[in-house]
Amino acid sequence: MIDDAETHPVEHLTLTGVLANSSNVGISLLGQALSEQTRYDYMEKFGLGSPSAVGFPGEPTAPLKPVSQWDKQTDYNSMFGQGVSATAIQMAGAYQAIANHGVKMPLTLVQKCTSSNGTVTETPSSTGTQVVSASAADQVVQMLQSTLTTGTLSSMTPISGYQLSAKSGTAQVADAPGGGYGDDYITSVAGMIPAVNPQYVVLVTMTKPTVNKTSAGVGPAFREIASDVIQHFSIPPTTNPRANLPTTW
Repeated sequence: MIDDAETHPVEHLTLTGVLANSSNVGISLLGQALSEQTRYDYMEKFGLGSPSAVGFPGEPTAPLKPVSQWDKQTDYNSMFGQGVSATAIQMAGAYQAIANHGVKMPLTLVQKCTSSNGTVTETPSSTGTQVVSASAADQVVQMLQSTLTTGTLSSMTPISGYQLSAKSGTAQVADAPGGGYGDDYITSVAGMIPAVNPQYVVLVTMTKPTVNKTSAGVGPAFREIASDVIQHFSIPPTTNPRANLPTTW
């Protein structure tokens, strides 16, 4: 049986509402429309299961389990991220693709290197890979505005004058010695700045928080970093009207 994190009465959520409220049930119903292989292929295209292009020594990665090894539990749980391991850099890369109109670019640690004699070495250029259509990616960015207005991150104080898109994450930590899951979590907030034509992705994670074990506990740190990004890069205030997509039907 698939349940949401909190007990609630029957809800009629749109896809925007499913994302904003992190509904395991809702995303599982949607995922049934895609074959297991199709979902696996998308996870691969978004960069899960393989090292990033950063090439940093010691970068951890966990391979994706082949579809042939999926049981029914894996089939459904993978729709909302359970049973799938991902590093922070892999998650940031996936959100970068969504923010960049569906085009995934190779991640780099630096933009360029300048030697002591002034020689500048630029990072190799790339056209990127179109993972999903620009239309699909842009719609997701619009939908994720609702996470901050009516969804799981609505308690976070808005940044005056700016619209952001974000998604919360609450991942159970696997209990390696005994199998299954214990009481520990990794919580996260991934956001795109600004919500219209995003230029930056910010991802903040907390490993095994002891006080607030929900993603709302990450909100203040995310807000502070997002504010610093806005100030440092002189991002102009948002002038477009908010998307305000319906979350229920």
